[in-house]
Parts: sequence; structure tokens; C-alpha cells
Amino acid sequence: MDNKIVDKICNTAFTLSVIGVCIVGICPAFACMPIAVDIVLRQKGIALEGLNLSKMKKARFMSVVSLVMFAIDLVIAYKFLAN
Repeated sequence: MDNKIVDKICNTAFTLSVIGVCIVGICPAFACMPIAVDIVLRQKGIALEGLNLSKMKKARFMSVVSLVMFAIDLVIAYKFLAN
């Protein structure tokens, strides 16, 4: 695969994960997309190196954090709406 395409895909995944953290996990789609990108790149056997590898590791971590924040948002919403 062309390196420019892989660079753009990694940049997009990183940007989506940053947005997911910035909106405090309200929309889990911003967390799921970088995880899906990481899975697809691994299944296709694309070797990441350097900056792209670093971006995907950070994107994966921030995506998990965003999903945890989404779960916390759901618990908080349930607690407020249950009363």
C-alpha cells in the first residue's frame, strides 16, 4: 500500500481518537473507528514504522480511554435520570 495513504489513514485515526477524548466520550464512534483502523491494518499485514506506529499506539490508548468515559457517561446519566 502507498505510504501516503497509510499516513493519511493513521492521521485520521489519531485525529478521531483525540476528538473522542475531547468530547468526553459522548460519541463512541470516535473511539471505535481508530480501533477498527488498527485491526484492519493488522489484518492486511501492513507494517507500521516510526511516526505511524507511534500515532496508532496513541490512538488505540485514547480510544480505550474514550470508551471508558462513554461508559461512565452512561452510568452518570442513568443515576440522574433514575431519580
